Amino acid sequence: HFWDDPDYDETGNIFLDRLLGARLNPVPGEADRKPGMATVAEAVRLRGGKPYVMPAGGSTPVGGLGYAGCAFEIAAQAEALGITVDHIVLASGSGGTQGGLVAGLLALGGGIPALGIDIDADPEGVPLRVRTIAEGTADMLGVTGGVPEAAVAVNSDYAGEAYGAPTEAMVEAVTLLARLEGLLLDPVYSGKAMAGLIDLVRRGIFKSGETLVFIHTGGIPALFAYRGAFENL
Repeated sequence: HFWDDPDYDETGNIFLDRLLGARLNPVPGEADRKPGMATVAEAVRLRGGKPYVMPAGGSTPVGGLGYAGCAFEIAAQAEALGITVDHIVLASGSGGTQGGLVAGLLALGGGIPALGIDIDADPEGVPLRVRTIAEGTADMLGVTGGVPEAAVAVNSDYAGEAYGAPTEAMVEAVTLLARLEGLLLDPVYSGKAMAGLIDLVRRGIFKSGETLVFIHTGGIPALFAYRGAFENL
């Protein structure tokens, strides 16, 4: 993995997995997880079970339907409140969140742009994964005309050295939101996405008076695995 704090292997989501009774089958961080998942799935079949192999992030067109529903919910709430949403900003890695959101926005007519902040440090792979999920989810929604090139927008300037590697901007964003809003972000996803949003506002890319919707994708337990990144507080 990309973070050497000893808490990383024992706290946060790992602790929750164990608490909830999950049986863990660790693989090296740089390894392809698909063979390992296939091996576990085959063992389940041999025991008479019926495995459901879920890729990283649950990022499939079916998983994307959840965030297509999120797009519908945002549009409905904005209409009810009389708000015009100018931009949606979110963390993007395995592609399911942004891909599903893009498909849902296209089903609504494509009027709201969604910007994914790459948290994988993979400027080529993230947009490709987003597009793949968006196309599959759009097909399931009956959207015609495909996914326009401009509908998949990803900014890779805020990912840092690698997935899960802390950045100064992430620490600043997480600290700022905690102290000014009482809102907890996580160090891996939403913290880097908010760092991107804040910098884009400071640089004038997002203009004063525009309405931004930030999607908080969870992950707060990971904060406890990253205490060392915040040691200067």
